Amino acid sequence: MSGIGRVIIVAVAFLAVVASAGAQQADEWDAEAVEKAVEKARGYLWARWSDGHWKEVGKPGVKKGSYTEPNYGGMTALCTYSLLAAGESPQQLRMKKTFKWLAEVEMHGTYARALRANVWGLLGRESIYYRCLKKDVKWLCGAMDSGGTYGYTKGERRSARKWRHKWWDNSNSQLAVLGVWAGKKNGFEPPKGYWKKVERHWKSDQRRDGGWAYNDNLRPNSYGAMTAAGLATMFICFDANHSKKFIECRANTDYRPIVRGLKWMEENFSDTKHPGMGSQWYHYYLYSVERVGLAGGYKYFGKKNWYKLGATNLLRTQNSNGGWGGLVRTSWALLFLARGQHPVLFNKLKYPGSWNCRPRDLANLTRWITRKFEKQVNWQI
Repeated sequence: MSGIGRVIIVAVAFLAVVASAGAQQADEWDAEAVEKAVEKARGYLWARWSDGHWKEVGKPGVKKGSYTEPNYGGMTALCTYSLLAAGESPQQLRMKKTFKWLAEVEMHGTYARALRANVWGLLGRESIYYRCLKKDVKWLCGAMDSGGTYGYTKGERRSARKWRHKWWDNSNSQLAVLGVWAGKKNGFEPPKGYWKKVERHWKSDQRRDGGWAYNDNLRPNSYGAMTAAGLATMFICFDANHSKKFIECRANTDYRPIVRGLKWMEENFSDTKHPGMGSQWYHYYLYSVERVGLAGGYKYFGKKNWYKLGATNLLRTQNSNGGWGGLVRTSWALLFLARGQHPVLFNKLKYPGSWNCRPRDLANLTRWITRKFEKQVNWQI
């Protein structure tokens, strides 16, 4: 090789190193910005905490078992869940006081129970609140109707003429499943047939365009949060119902509901608005998208890096007080951003051909490592 050729190769190599270093610095800057946003959001939530809990909607009943709001306690469960996910220490005195309040409060709503189950799930099997996790998961399993769905409370019915049947919606159904999944990840299995019922519902309720909706009566068209909810749920069911086939490489890795759902997300994903809903429930939509990433490992929808785009918009729209317009929005946003603090332990390469013969290998391995080392780690495709 001539001297000029060697110089060109060295120059190209040098430029590649410089470009790589520049990209690395940008990534590090992004990580630092996310860390600062997370700290500000945590400060926002704690500034509104008082005497073991956050301000709840409604009031608990005077008599045990009575209530004026079925999801009383849900606000505190949501804020606690987001803070734990963002790295707050369970040993902190304020946290311990909050755990005690959560363990004692009467909850009768699906949202509240599901969010509280996720709190106990993050504390792990060795926690003194493991019995509370089992109790909440048992309640959630019992609250599911025969069709594999959930309403706001057990056996809920709506009085309006067009709703003279058991009420259910996919938002309650998603969070309930995530609560039961928190139990499963901690060794508490639901009753036999639970996951098949859940899978049957979400599979049959998928819309023609590949997305999911709220239900047939209200908001019957596909939109972002419910499509992400459907995808995350189908990934969980795929794992729970077909795991034995993975070992023998017999599973249908191109599972049609997931393929169709991913296609919908590729075509409709937005980082600045909620697809199909505009500005409504945008932060809840981002949380649902993050659940897809956690359950399915997908880093991209098409060519869109959903976390990077979503985090960039959240950093741009965060208020000076650290929040995003209230406790609920801030908690959903914090849950989304917290994912960026978890190291990616494995990357799985997608390439033409048979690339995914054992589709849940890294999902199971990272779950095991997370449990053993008590440190959340992620994987991605």
